[in-house]
Amino acid sequence: MKDTMKFAVMNGIEKMGFVERKIPNPKENEVLAEFEYIGI
Repeated sequence: MKDTMKFAVMNGIEKMGFVERKIPNPKENEVLAEFEYIGI
């Protein structure tokens, strides 16, 4: 598994971008899911 993943972030009104960040560790009662495809 990789150490980083891409996050979608809001950079302003109607402005979105992507950043690479460290993969978070799930806390109790949380899950970490990996998706191959996502549609909006």
